[in-house]
Amino acid sequence: MMVLSIMMQAFNARVTPKGAKKMRKVNELYEKLIDGEFFTASELDLITSINGYSIDTLNDCIYARYGYRDYDQMKGEE
Repeated sequence: MMVLSIMMQAFNARVTPKGAKKMRKVNELYEKLIDGEFFTASELDLITSINGYSIDTLNDCIYARYGYRDYDQMKGEE
């Protein structure tokens, strides 16, 4: 969670309103993946520090582990 906090501080300094909405969506998906115990915070922190903190990166994680294209598809299959 520490990495997420540091990243949020950096983005908050220069995010446009449109960018802020996009960042909220990334943050919400990040939290859903951790709260649902699909990934640990350490796993997501490592991957997003390498590939970037974005919806695409988080969706890539979902695909690599579970074979679904995104969170909505994964939840629809449960």
